Amino acid sequence: NKWHWKGSSSWWNLDEPLSYDDWTALRYYGSLFRQAKNDTPLNFIFRADISMPKWNHDSLNRVLERMYVQHRALFRNPERLRKLAQKSGIDFSAYGSLNNIESSNQRTVFWCMRAYVEGADGVLSWQSLGGSSAVNEADTNALIIDARDATGIDWVVSLRMKALRRGQQNVELMAMLEKEKSYKREQIRHFFYKFIMPIKHSPGYDDNNDNRGQIDTYNMERFRRILLDMLKAP
Repeated sequence: NKWHWKGSSSWWNLDEPLSYDDWTALRYYGSLFRQAKNDTPLNFIFRADISMPKWNHDSLNRVLERMYVQHRALFRNPERLRKLAQKSGIDFSAYGSLNNIESSNQRTVFWCMRAYVEGADGVLSWQSLGGSSAVNEADTNALIIDARDATGIDWVVSLRMKALRRGQQNVELMAMLEKEKSYKREQIRHFFYKFIMPIKHSPGYDDNNDNRGQIDTYNMERFRRILLDMLKAP
């Protein structure tokens, strides 16, 4: 499933496809999966990690059910992905890394919320398990650490998991506005950006990234309270 394996195992790549052969192979295997599944009520879907969805064209329409999109691809051109989802019926989520150990966990909360308002149905950390070395050496991807060798404790969980939970809770509030108050996600998106965006020109700022730059934590909490007030309103 890596491009550098071509020539030794297969001439296509199913992980983050780039070439025509990659897309064709994904469509072929996806079609076989859909045929086998047919109308059987199984809780299985055909999903793929796509770093360059703009190269998909229509090759995976009616085959792929869920697309995990690199966060930069989502934030650089969210309108393209929303149109793709509307046209093809493919649900999409964003994948990437959570905030660095030394930075604010609010960046992860922001990532969850920004992905939602841009049309995604979820976020996925591309890695989550860490070994015992992560107890003493910072590892951005170690959300759940096997700490037995270092501490005698079976598992240690990063506080960033709580940031994911808060992000999910905030997203649920926005989803309730859609369901119970008939707001459109586009309206919520404009409302969101009115209150919350990374401060430009702050350290690490990148408008196309998910969790770079300084987050206005005051307005993050203010936005959450306003969502609660809107839901309480008659």
